[in-house]
Amino acid sequence: MAPTVIDPMQCFAGLHNVLPLAADLEINANIEEDVAAEQETLIRPSSGKEQSAPTMNMSMDASEFAKLQVTLMEVSKGVTEGTDAEYKRLMNSCLAFAVGTRLLETDEEFFSKRPQPNAPWIIVAWIMNV
Repeated sequence: MAPTVIDPMQCFAGLHNVLPLAADLEINANIEEDVAAEQETLIRPSSGKEQSAPTMNMSMDASEFAKLQVTLMEVSKGVTEGTDAEYKRLMNSCLAFAVGTRLLETDEEFFSKRPQPNAPWIIVAWIMNV
């Protein structure tokens, strides 16, 4: 028995308004091409023994972390006192939210050199709450 093919345009007329048109498909192809081109620019871990750039799945050793700190110090030289104060205000707001919602204990350190594994989720929850 051959499978039955259903044409959504005939059986579900309401779908006609929400399904992409041929012009939309061309736009989607352009978007996919752009995404593919951007992905080609990403740094991929090497297969050899030479060191590759750290990724989310790799941990940094002490020398890599020291290099990162030096880089951050260099690029943050232009940060004004106002910007620094605003960053600290936002950090305090995030911390107050996390403690207030019991995502963190009152005495728990959140902003540190070694962030907690759930730190991104707490920050996203805070942003979504703001």
